[in-house]
Amino acid sequence: MRVILIEDRIVRKDLFLSRSEIDFTKYDFFREVSPMEFTQLKSDLKTGDLSFFKDCDVILTHKSAFTLNEQDVLSALGKSVVYFSGGISQSFYLEFPSPTLHINSSEFYSSNLVHFLERIATTGEIEMLILQFGDKWKLNLLLNLRDKLKQLFYRNEGKDLYPEDFDLVFNNKIVSIVESEKLKRDMLQLQKQGLSSGDDVLLCDVFSEINNEVMSQIL
Repeated sequence: MRVILIEDRIVRKDLFLSRSEIDFTKYDFFREVSPMEFTQLKSDLKTGDLSFFKDCDVILTHKSAFTLNEQDVLSALGKSVVYFSGGISQSFYLEFPSPTLHINSSEFYSSNLVHFLERIATTGEIEMLILQFGDKWKLNLLLNLRDKLKQLFYRNEGKDLYPEDFDLVFNNKIVSIVESEKLKRDMLQLQKQGLSSGDDVLLCDVFSEINNEVMSQIL
């Protein structure tokens, strides 16, 4: 496991770190890219040399460190990438083409970063949503799922819903954390068949199962 941090605004990083008391030195899988290394890295990217990222599993980088074209190159690597910036007003996570999280700098340099690194240290697992939601990331995903479904049904009251409508709500991450096999089957049915107007039975079942999942995370 190898996690790298690329930060082109050192003063700001040090300010955040002094407030959060994050100690990177305790993680042997983590290292910061030096200014000299970053200069060489940018030069290598221009020639198509991607060897720097060969043994890298997670790239944590300030968004301004790379151009849009270079960000496309990073996405094509298939690595987990986190872009942080003070200009990102709302965090969002994308699964494709590779796991990518966009997050505000103040959220990134927080205790959540410690939780993220601690999870890697203890389990070897990369869970990027810890950076966004903290240790309660599963609960937050479930609450967001419930809210998105409510909004979907409210906006389309009295109308049929099609499979593609649910593709915007359900994703692989949601499916992976759901424990109820019935809820998984119901979500799959909605993604394959959609929902006919007035099908209250399936609708009630889905919300009931989601509420059970939420309660299991709270208790």
